[in-house]
This record gives sequence, C-alpha cells and structure tokens, in this order.
Amino acid sequence: MGLIFPNRREDIAKDQPGTHAFIVGVSAYPHLEGGSGKRGENTFGLKQLSASALSAYRIHEWIVQQRERFRPRLASCRLLLSPTKKELAQIRKDRDEDFLGRVGAANLENFSDECDQWRDDASGHKENMTFFYFAGHGLETPQTDAALLLEDFNRSGGALKYSVDISNVYEGMSPTFKRPDLARCQIYFVDSCRFRPGELKELQELRPTDVFTVRFESDNTKRPVMVDDRSAPLIYAAVPGALAYSSLNEQTFFSQAVLACLRGRAGVKVENSYGQTEWQVSAHSISAALKVILNEISEERKLRLDHTIEGKDLTILTLDGAPSADVVIDIDPEDARKLAMVEVLDQRYSPVGQVNPRSQPYPSRTTLIPGEYYLNAVINPRTLPYVDVEKQSRTAKPPLSEWKIKVTDK
Repeated sequence: MGLIFPNRREDIAKDQPGTHAFIVGVSAYPHLEGGSGKRGENTFGLKQLSASALSAYRIHEWIVQQRERFRPRLASCRLLLSPTKKELAQIRKDRDEDFLGRVGAANLENFSDECDQWRDDASGHKENMTFFYFAGHGLETPQTDAALLLEDFNRSGGALKYSVDISNVYEGMSPTFKRPDLARCQIYFVDSCRFRPGELKELQELRPTDVFTVRFESDNTKRPVMVDDRSAPLIYAAVPGALAYSSLNEQTFFSQAVLACLRGRAGVKVENSYGQTEWQVSAHSISAALKVILNEISEERKLRLDHTIEGKDLTILTLDGAPSADVVIDIDPEDARKLAMVEVLDQRYSPVGQVNPRSQPYPSRTTLIPGEYYLNAVINPRTLPYVDVEKQSRTAKPPLSEWKIKVTDK
C-alpha cells in the first residue's frame, strides 16, 4: 500500500537509473483539536489542516504525469495521504476507488514501511535519484530542525512518538557498505512549520521515532570509511522558528511555488555534454525562483513567506523547451508613467507586444520567451523634460526580469 507508480513493485525498473519519489501529505489529525479520535495531552495548540494532503496529491500528480522529464526518468512513486473530507472529495473528482485503495494513510506504521521500501528501491544504482516531499504539521525542537507530525500524532505515549525527524530520514538515506549503490542524487522538500512551542520547555527527552537505524560507517578493521558523497539538498518551506501557510481548502503556498518552479519558472539555460542547449531545473534554481514566487505571494496575501535550502546542487529535470519569463516594466521617473507607451521588439526589431504603464496594477507585467529584446518608449502627448526612447536592450529570463526605462534627458 502506498505504491502508485507503477502498479506493482515487481514492475519497478531496477536495471537502469531511475528517480524514486516518496510523497506524504497529512491534513486530518484524529488526536488534535477538531479530530475524530480521542485527543491526547500534547496538542501544542495544533489543529486540523485543510490543504496539506491535497498539496501532496498535486505534487504526486505532476510528477507521475511528467515522469519522462526527470533526470533520470521516474521509476517509482509512493503516496501516503491523510486528507480531510473536503480534500478527499476533490481527489475523488480525478481518481477512482482503485487508485484510492492503493494510497496509504500517512500514519507512522505506513511511513516506516514505505521508507524502507523506498530506500531499497533506490539502492540498486548510484545514478538513481530520490525525491521526497512532506506536507503537514511540523515542529522545531532543541534536538531537531523539523519533526514531521504524522496522522496518529498525539495518540498515546511520548509527545513526539508519532512523528519522525527529517534528519533521521536524511541520514538513513546515506550510502553505506550494506547499500553502496544507494542513490547519490537526492532532494527533500519539507512543507511544514518550524515553530517551537513554549510547552517544549516543560518536557524532557523529546525524541521523534526513528524510521532508520543510522550507524557510524567505521569499525575496528582496516576497511576505509564510506564517504557520504551525495548531492542531497533539503528545502524547507519556512525558516527556523517560522510558520508555513496555505489558503483554506486549497494548496499550500509552498506547494504552489514548487510546482511553478518545476513547470518552468526555475528553468535555467545550460549546454549539455553534446553541445546542445537545454532548459533544466535544479535545486539551486528552484531556491532562486522560490525567493521571487514566495515574495509575490507574500505581497498579495500580506504574509511573510520564506524558505531555506541546505546542501549541494543537482539537476532534477529537463523542460520540453524554453519556459516563459515574467517581465516587470517600470518607467523612470514616476511622473512619466501616465504619458508613456512601451513597445517590445525582438532581435529583428519586430514588435512582439505593447505595455501600457498607465494600466493598474503598477508596475506593468508581461510574459515573454527568454531572450534578448529591445524597448521603445513613446511619450504621448510630448511633454518636456520627457523624451522618447528607442531600442534599449534588455534580457528576459525566468523566473522574473525587472526592466526600468529612463525617459528623461536630465
């Protein structure tokens, strides 16, 4: 239970490199306020969520649909969901009961079992890649950067018994002498809060449950120590001590931003080993694009969204072609905005669009194919000291280019 692609584990291709995805989303917490089960004593003020399971489903959906784009191509995808009734109704619009029957609940037992199988499937080739995404409640403690809270959190036992430490997952996926061919390219997304509840000061030995046994790779023999040579970036939806956000009954803002990155806003132009030009998405290009996208959402929603990234870069996927580049065009000085009309020209000086800085909201925004352009700005009616501008060169590239045109001779 939990394997979505392919339908059977024996159909996972292991004779060649592949990407192995593990996606988890938890919105319904039976043992927190508003849940269907008995409430435990360590709620930390946490309540039900409305978007995490649906966000994980959307991430999985895109990954499976675009499986050929991944470097290497997708070989397997696991999905654990604990949705609200509203989220489940939305998922049922897309999928049948056979699909839902293969999706496991995002509880500790299933998470542990699927982690083991996920690691085993990724252990057959060094050139494998793994993709991990978790959406749900999260806590920061003195012992861990992020404890990921699973469906049965607060059911019984220790305060963090039904949670896992992202560090344990991360360290458990490192290569060992028992698993020398474990994937060397790995990426982790943690779409959860990282706040530290005040009640933690009253508790001792706050330890999430280990899903992996992590051993030191050394012994008393002359065998050399296994070096952790992974490229394994970890991207958090919040900075330490901060919250992550979503719209009610929609996706989390972080998942929206990640999908926008994967679809092209994080695209970077590179030359491959054959001397051909490609547009690729990497971990660091995602981080650069997230800064822009989360800032856009923050301005619109009046929030303070941010993210953090740790680890070396790696290429995740190749786009089908050049992505769109968002362009913001500003007129300098501000008083000239009501008088200027901007024409965008391609390299052959052919018009590809017009921008009216008088329109609202300001500054004006358009979408272009990445590349080199020229700008003409026409002042109408002619008003001193403002002057027309011809063929100012600019470059459009994702995720966002900001162009300022000076229309004064002073």
